[in-house]
Amino acid sequence: SLWLDEATSVLLASRSWAGLFDVIIDREAMHGFYYVVLKLWISVAGTSEFSLRAPSVVFFVIAVLALVSVGRVLFTDRIALIAGMLLTFNPFMLLFAREARSYAMVTMLVTVSTLLFVRLMLASRLEPWLLVLYTAAGVLSVYAHAWSIFVLLVHAGTVVSVKDFRSKLPWMAAGWVSMAISVSPLLYFFIVLRGDQVSWIRPVGISDLVHHF
Repeated sequence: SLWLDEATSVLLASRSWAGLFDVIIDREAMHGFYYVVLKLWISVAGTSEFSLRAPSVVFFVIAVLALVSVGRVLFTDRIALIAGMLLTFNPFMLLFAREARSYAMVTMLVTVSTLLFVRLMLASRLEPWLLVLYTAAGVLSVYAHAWSIFVLLVHAGTVVSVKDFRSKLPWMAAGWVSMAISVSPLLYFFIVLRGDQVSWIRPVGISDLVHHF
Protein backbone atom coordinates (compact mmCIF):
# COMPACT_ATOMS: atom_id res chain seq x y z
CA SER A 1 0.00 0.00 0.00
CA LEU A 2 1.02 3.61 -0.51
CA TRP A 3 2.38 5.59 2.42
CA LEU A 4 1.52 9.21 3.20
CA ASP A 5 4.05 10.96 0.93
CA GLU A 6 3.22 8.65 -1.98
CA ALA A 7 -0.46 9.37 -1.49
CA THR A 8 0.39 13.07 -1.61
CA SER A 9 2.15 12.52 -4.95
CA VAL A 10 -0.92 10.80 -6.37
CA LEU A 11 -3.30 13.41 -4.97
CA LEU A 12 -1.35 16.28 -6.50
CA ALA A 13 -0.76 14.53 -9.82
CA SER A 14 -4.49 13.81 -10.06
CA ARG A 15 -5.38 17.49 -9.95
CA SER A 16 -6.12 19.55 -13.03
CA TRP A 17 -3.10 21.18 -14.65
CA ALA A 18 -4.12 24.55 -13.24
CA GLY A 19 -4.64 23.07 -9.79
CA LEU A 20 -1.29 21.27 -9.88
CA PHE A 21 0.67 24.36 -10.87
CA ASP A 22 -1.12 26.39 -8.17
CA VAL A 23 0.13 23.94 -5.54
CA ILE A 24 3.64 23.81 -7.04
CA ILE A 25 3.93 27.58 -6.99
CA ASP A 26 2.44 27.83 -3.52
CA ARG A 27 4.36 25.13 -1.63
CA GLU A 28 5.57 22.17 -3.71
CA ALA A 29 8.20 23.61 -6.06
CA MET A 30 10.82 21.28 -4.56
CA HIS A 31 9.23 18.27 -6.26
CA GLY A 32 7.30 20.07 -8.99
CA PHE A 33 8.90 18.41 -12.00
CA TYR A 34 8.22 14.96 -10.59
CA TYR A 35 4.53 15.75 -10.13
CA VAL A 36 4.32 16.90 -13.75
CA VAL A 37 5.97 13.68 -14.97
CA LEU A 38 3.76 11.57 -12.71
CA LYS A 39 0.63 13.32 -13.97
CA LEU A 40 1.61 12.54 -17.56
CA TRP A 41 2.41 8.94 -16.59
CA ILE A 42 -0.86 8.19 -14.79
CA SER A 43 -2.84 9.60 -17.70
CA VAL A 44 -1.45 6.65 -19.68
CA ALA A 45 -0.75 3.94 -17.10
CA GLY A 46 -3.39 4.59 -14.47
CA THR A 47 -3.07 4.76 -10.69
CA SER A 48 -2.49 1.18 -9.62
CA GLU A 49 0.23 0.70 -7.01
CA PHE A 50 2.42 -1.03 -9.59
CA SER A 51 2.06 1.68 -12.24
CA LEU A 52 2.64 4.50 -9.74
CA ARG A 53 5.93 3.00 -8.60
CA ALA A 54 7.15 1.75 -11.98
CA PRO A 55 8.75 5.07 -13.06
CA SER A 56 10.96 5.08 -9.96
CA VAL A 57 12.21 1.59 -10.84
CA VAL A 58 13.12 2.78 -14.33
CA PHE A 59 14.84 5.90 -12.95
CA PHE A 60 16.79 3.71 -10.54
CA VAL A 61 18.00 1.36 -13.26
CA ILE A 62 19.13 4.28 -15.43
CA ALA A 63 20.96 5.79 -12.45
CA VAL A 64 22.85 2.54 -11.87
CA LEU A 65 23.79 2.26 -15.55
CA ALA A 66 24.93 5.89 -15.60
CA LEU A 67 27.08 5.37 -12.51
CA VAL A 68 28.65 2.28 -14.07
CA SER A 69 29.43 4.36 -17.16
CA VAL A 70 31.08 7.02 -15.00
CA GLY A 71 33.19 4.33 -13.37
CA ARG A 72 34.25 2.89 -16.73
CA VAL A 73 35.20 6.32 -18.10
CA LEU A 74 37.18 7.39 -15.04
CA PHE A 75 38.55 4.09 -13.75
CA THR A 76 38.20 0.42 -14.75
CA ASP A 77 35.42 -2.02 -15.49
CA ARG A 78 35.96 -3.63 -12.10
CA ILE A 79 35.58 -0.36 -10.21
CA ALA A 80 32.56 0.51 -12.36
CA LEU A 81 30.93 -2.79 -11.44
CA ILE A 82 31.63 -2.28 -7.73
CA ALA A 83 30.16 1.23 -7.88
CA GLY A 84 27.06 -0.08 -9.63
CA MET A 85 26.61 -2.83 -7.05
CA LEU A 86 27.03 -0.39 -4.15
CA LEU A 87 24.30 1.82 -5.55
CA THR A 88 22.08 -1.15 -6.43
CA PHE A 89 22.15 -2.54 -2.89
CA ASN A 90 22.15 0.78 -1.05
CA PRO A 91 19.25 0.54 1.42
CA PHE A 92 18.08 4.08 0.79
CA MET A 93 18.12 3.59 -2.97
CA LEU A 94 16.24 0.31 -2.68
CA LEU A 95 13.60 2.27 -0.78
CA PHE A 96 13.51 5.17 -3.22
CA ALA A 97 13.36 2.80 -6.19
CA ARG A 98 10.01 1.41 -5.11
CA GLU A 99 8.09 4.45 -4.01
CA ALA A 100 6.11 7.07 -5.91
CA ARG A 101 8.35 9.96 -4.93
CA SER A 102 10.92 12.08 -6.72
CA TYR A 103 14.13 10.72 -5.20
CA ALA A 104 14.92 8.01 -7.77
CA MET A 105 14.36 10.59 -10.52
CA VAL A 106 16.71 13.04 -8.81
CA THR A 107 19.38 10.36 -8.42
CA MET A 108 19.07 9.49 -12.10
CA LEU A 109 19.32 13.09 -13.28
CA VAL A 110 22.32 14.06 -11.16
CA THR A 111 24.12 10.85 -12.12
CA VAL A 112 23.41 11.37 -15.82
CA SER A 113 24.50 15.01 -15.57
CA THR A 114 27.71 13.87 -13.89
CA LEU A 115 28.33 11.33 -16.64
CA LEU A 116 27.87 14.03 -19.27
CA PHE A 117 30.14 16.37 -17.31
CA VAL A 118 32.89 13.76 -17.15
CA ARG A 119 32.63 13.13 -20.89
CA LEU A 120 32.81 16.87 -21.55
CA MET A 121 35.92 17.22 -19.45
CA LEU A 122 37.72 14.26 -21.00
CA ALA A 123 36.79 14.99 -24.62
CA SER A 124 39.72 16.11 -26.78
CA ARG A 125 37.58 19.00 -28.02
CA LEU A 126 34.33 20.52 -26.90
CA GLU A 127 31.27 18.67 -28.17
CA PRO A 128 28.36 21.17 -28.39
CA TRP A 129 25.73 18.42 -28.29
CA LEU A 130 27.20 17.09 -25.05
CA LEU A 131 27.06 20.57 -23.55
CA VAL A 132 23.41 20.92 -24.57
CA LEU A 133 22.55 17.55 -23.01
CA TYR A 134 24.51 18.42 -19.87
CA THR A 135 22.70 21.74 -19.55
CA ALA A 136 19.31 20.09 -20.03
CA ALA A 137 20.09 17.35 -17.48
CA GLY A 138 21.27 19.96 -15.00
CA VAL A 139 18.13 22.05 -15.37
CA LEU A 140 15.84 19.04 -15.01
CA SER A 141 17.74 17.81 -11.95
CA VAL A 142 17.23 21.13 -10.18
CA TYR A 143 13.54 21.17 -11.05
CA ALA A 144 13.29 17.59 -9.78
CA HIS A 145 14.87 18.64 -6.47
CA ALA A 146 16.44 22.01 -5.72
CA TRP A 147 19.35 20.54 -3.77
CA SER A 148 20.68 19.09 -7.02
CA ILE A 149 22.28 22.48 -7.47
CA PHE A 150 25.01 21.37 -5.07
CA VAL A 151 26.11 18.64 -7.51
CA LEU A 152 26.37 21.26 -10.25
CA LEU A 153 28.43 23.47 -7.93
CA VAL A 154 30.84 20.57 -7.46
CA HIS A 155 31.11 20.33 -11.24
CA ALA A 156 31.91 24.04 -11.42
CA GLY A 157 34.48 23.74 -8.66
CA THR A 158 36.14 20.87 -10.51
CA VAL A 159 36.52 22.91 -13.70
CA VAL A 160 37.99 25.85 -11.79
CA SER A 161 40.37 23.79 -9.65
CA VAL A 162 41.72 21.32 -12.24
CA LYS A 163 44.22 23.02 -14.51
CA ASP A 164 43.61 20.73 -17.49
CA PHE A 165 39.89 21.58 -17.48
CA ARG A 166 40.17 25.37 -17.29
CA SER A 167 40.39 25.78 -21.05
CA LYS A 168 36.77 24.65 -21.22
CA LEU A 169 35.60 27.11 -18.58
CA PRO A 170 34.09 29.69 -21.01
CA TRP A 171 31.88 27.07 -22.67
CA MET A 172 30.93 25.47 -19.39
CA ALA A 173 30.15 28.89 -17.94
CA ALA A 174 27.76 29.45 -20.84
CA GLY A 175 26.02 26.21 -19.92
CA TRP A 176 25.79 27.17 -16.25
CA VAL A 177 24.42 30.61 -17.09
CA SER A 178 21.78 28.94 -19.26
CA MET A 179 20.94 26.67 -16.33
CA ALA A 180 20.67 29.63 -13.95
CA ILE A 181 18.30 31.45 -16.29
CA SER A 182 16.21 28.32 -16.79
CA VAL A 183 15.83 27.60 -13.07
CA SER A 184 15.34 31.23 -12.04
CA PRO A 185 11.58 30.72 -11.50
CA LEU A 186 12.39 28.00 -8.98
CA LEU A 187 14.89 30.25 -7.23
CA TYR A 188 12.20 32.91 -7.04
CA PHE A 189 9.87 30.47 -5.30
CA PHE A 190 12.50 29.71 -2.67
CA ILE A 191 13.90 33.21 -2.17
CA VAL A 192 10.75 35.34 -2.42
CA LEU A 193 8.22 32.74 -1.29
CA ARG A 194 10.57 31.05 1.12
CA GLY A 195 8.11 30.91 4.00
CA ASP A 196 5.59 28.83 2.05
CA GLN A 197 8.09 26.51 0.37
CA VAL A 198 10.47 25.48 3.15
CA SER A 199 8.97 26.85 6.37
CA TRP A 200 8.48 23.31 7.67
CA ILE A 201 12.26 22.66 7.71
CA ARG A 202 13.63 23.36 11.18
CA PRO A 203 17.23 24.56 11.73
CA VAL A 204 19.83 21.81 11.95
CA GLY A 205 21.92 21.65 15.12
CA ILE A 206 24.79 19.63 16.53
CA SER A 207 22.35 17.23 18.18
CA ASP A 208 20.95 16.33 14.74
CA LEU A 209 24.40 15.44 13.45
CA VAL A 210 25.11 13.32 16.53
CA HIS A 211 21.78 11.56 16.12
CA HIS A 212 22.42 10.64 12.49
CA PHE A 213 26.09 9.74 12.73
